[in-house]
Amino acid sequence: MNNIQKLVLISLLVLIISTISMTYLYILFDDLMELNLKTIIKIVTQIGLVGGIILTSIFVLIYYLIKRIKNIWLLTLTLIGLFFFLIFLSYWFFLAMMSFRLEDSQSFFNILLEVL
Repeated sequence: MNNIQKLVLISLLVLIISTISMTYLYILFDDLMELNLKTIIKIVTQIGLVGGIILTSIFVLIYYLIKRIKNIWLLTLTLIGLFFFLIFLSYWFFLAMMSFRLEDSQSFFNILLEVL
């Protein structure tokens, strides 16, 4: 299998796993919500996919940086900076997730931008 094919396959796997985990976290944190198929689909499309795309893009960026940067010190500093950026993104995402309600008319992406 080619390296690009492996990267696409692994990226899709990361996207699927992170989408499922973000959806599960929102369902876990929102106890007052009644679960049915319509609300689960809404959670997956509004919260899960946004979180999955963020994590998958960071994964692809890390892969690209590892392949392109040959200097070990520059690579280490870049990965440390990316790690702190990931911590910031996780904090920002969870703040937006805690303030999002399915009953509101605003989308999760709008709330994500408002929290920043």
